[in-house]
Amino acid sequence: MAKDVKISEQKEANQIIIDEEKVSVELTKEQYEALQNLEAERAAVKKAQEEVEARVKEISDAEMNKIARQTNKELKNTQKTVDVIIPISERNPDDLLVPVTINGYTYQIKRGEEVKVPEEVKRILKEAKYI
Repeated sequence: MAKDVKISEQKEANQIIIDEEKVSVELTKEQYEALQNLEAERAAVKKAQEEVEARVKEISDAEMNKIARQTNKELKNTQKTVDVIIPISERNPDDLLVPVTINGYTYQIKRGEEVKVPEEVKRILKEAKYI
């Protein structure tokens, strides 16, 4: 990838600054304007790239939310629910919720209360030694 070059006009004739270094060149007015236009186009392209990247993230977030909703629906439709009780933590008594995330869908499970969850959530809690 080409290195970005910052070009700025100087008061002295035929001098420009490229990456903070003075360089003497002979340019016609049209050539100098072309350089300035090129710099403006680079800035516009960079801004467009940032907008595209933001849009890709937005789409990715939307897709992730869709997958999360599908996962929740599949778990509810394909698995039995079971009762679990996660004990209140002796080390962190203020830690009242335990999150369990499957494919982007997060269950927030209260400690100290009996809660119905899909079997897969119970399996994850067992593996993590919460229950």
